[in-house]
Amino acid sequence: MKIIWYLFAVALFAIVSPVAGASCTSQQRADLAKSGYGSADIERMCAAADSSSGNAMDFFAKAFSARQSGDLRTAQQLFEQGLRIEPGNADARKYLSEVQESLSSAQKLFASAYSAKQAGDLTTAQQMFEQGLRIDPGNSMGQKFLAEVKGALASAPVQRSPKETCTDRPNPISRAICERRECEKPFNAKNPYCEQYTRPAPQSNY
Repeated sequence: MKIIWYLFAVALFAIVSPVAGASCTSQQRADLAKSGYGSADIERMCAAADSSSGNAMDFFAKAFSARQSGDLRTAQQLFEQGLRIEPGNADARKYLSEVQESLSSAQKLFASAYSAKQAGDLTTAQQMFEQGLRIDPGNSMGQKFLAEVKGALASAPVQRSPKETCTDRPNPISRAICERRECEKPFNAKNPYCEQYTRPAPQSNY
């Protein structure tokens, strides 16, 4: 069904009146349709470009395709190049703003992930790097740090719980001391078993 609609859209754009959106060629219209934009959006984009800025539509069409495929950095560059030729194109400015907001969100995730990595919280770091790369899959630094985190997690020794580590202590007091020391280690900070050692002691009424 999608193929039939696409062929119909291409045919429609190819025979559209040359007066409306004269700056767009049939190929440019076909590229925009392939990127998922409706006829109203395409007509508005083409009408916004004057007869001297046909090259701007080439940049916009390629930018739309890059945006749809998730290559936000390329989309940003192409939108900016097109807007240098046709700075008054409001729709292109709107889409550029959306791309920039998405890239900014990804950067915040990468920054938080790197902080978690530096703090030794590799599981959180991995999750946040992966979230950032879903938005900005072409980010080379995000890819690099994610690979480092995955490698560190794969090579890290399996951490035993405080209870498992200290279970061979025959004396209950020495076992409790061992467990408390284990619970003070950073990787056990969120271990539910350690709550008994971190919760405040009850206040005496005497």
